[in-house]
Amino acid sequence: MPSTHIAMPPSSPSLLDELAPTLAVVRTNCHISDARHATDYTLCIYLLKMREYYRWENDMPFSSSLPHEDLTD
Repeated sequence: MPSTHIAMPPSSPSLLDELAPTLAVVRTNCHISDARHATDYTLCIYLLKMREYYRWENDMPFSSSLPHEDLTD
């Protein structure tokens, strides 16, 4: 039986450089959207969402502990 696996080209630094402006715009739109819809959630849910958003912004896996010093003042 033939393989249905599709080979993906390895990502190159030039591709990431090309996508950087688009990623910046997406992040800006996420910040705007989060600010507009923040009142739709209870405080607890909002804080949980912001914790996961912090992970996404900093490329942190779910298995890692969050840096307490960076998140508290």
